[in-house]
Amino acid sequence: MAKKSEFSLLYDDGEMETLDLSLETFKIINQSEEPPKKRRRIIDELSEEVEEEEKCYENDKISVAASSMKDSHENNEVPENANEKLKKSFKVTAHEIPERGSTSRTEEKNIPKKAGKTKCQSHLDSSKRKKTGFELEVPYAIDRQANPAGSHIHNHLKFLLNPKDIQNFTKDHPRYDCHTLKIDWVELKCHQNLSPGVEQWWRIKAQYFDTVLLFKTGKFYEMFHMDADLGVQILDFCYMKGKVAHAGFPEISYGVFANRLVQAGYKVARVEQTETVDELQLRKKHAKSGSKPQVVNREVCSILTLGTRTFCYLDNSIEANIGGSN
Repeated sequence: MAKKSEFSLLYDDGEMETLDLSLETFKIINQSEEPPKKRRRIIDELSEEVEEEEKCYENDKISVAASSMKDSHENNEVPENANEKLKKSFKVTAHEIPERGSTSRTEEKNIPKKAGKTKCQSHLDSSKRKKTGFELEVPYAIDRQANPAGSHIHNHLKFLLNPKDIQNFTKDHPRYDCHTLKIDWVELKCHQNLSPGVEQWWRIKAQYFDTVLLFKTGKFYEMFHMDADLGVQILDFCYMKGKVAHAGFPEISYGVFANRLVQAGYKVARVEQTETVDELQLRKKHAKSGSKPQVVNREVCSILTLGTRTFCYLDNSIEANIGGSN
């Protein structure tokens, strides 16, 4: 005999199934309960231009809502305070919902004020050059990875964005000397670790600002900062990893790449090591008290232009023959 709690179900395909309801569990659902409404999330990074557009958008919503209310009334009359009520319902500022991890105003009062910014901090803050509205920020290079053009250290240096010559004249001055550059060492030290070799490169660049430096390091010619940008653009090089724009080639390829830069209309300076490591140690030994030399001496040995292009042992035989035929 079947139990009272057992029921038989006959499906459309002819199969039958017996269910024992005493073994089943049931849950009563209250249909009157409504799911919680989602709160509107506001991004707390709106600029002045975005806030203006938000205000215009809110006003449009208010006018549309007011017109719909006006149509719904039979007497075609809208209360005087309708717009104010609508503004309160639609107006949600970016400061009403604090960002995660942010402190409230009462907590901010208890936080001690920070000391004034140092020169390095002020240089780094201003170098980011944030844009307003929907414009993108100038990207900043990431260490230990290859970075795109426009993000390296030299793209954020003020003394390169608005260069002055060694006599402190700007470009618009009639006595401006485009061959030299005045370096802001304080700003430079905030962005880059000035090793003796790096400082040597900048001191030479300050005297040959309008010239591409091929900086000899061991068996390679290195290109740094704005010179590396030209190496990527004209010579099809790739940036090396790091925040500093850096590219280079072996010394055996000097003639090929120097000629391509000259043909593109640039002046090329060959910076060679003019002493050996042993000579550097001897110079250190004979140096007087104070700062001793830490890097081998380097000097500009030649400058190539379209009018002074010559061929030497650094050029290959094919280019030497071409130069002789011309």
